[in-house]
Amino acid sequence: MRDLAVRLENRPGALAEMGEALGSAGVSVEDGGAFVFDGKGIAHFLFEDARIKAILKEYL
Repeated sequence: MRDLAVRLENRPGALAEMGEALGSAGVSVEDGGAFVFDGKGIAHFLFEDARIKAILKEYL
């Protein structure tokens, strides 16, 4: 299991865009959530897929 925190823009749709990128790559989110801290969006999730960092690097 991979535990990963991702910084997102604090704007409507940022989390959905990340989800679409993961879904397109066939990656399933096992658990987690998202919140805003100090004006920045933070998504913290658990993944089984070892490719997660490479996939998110393309997205971010």
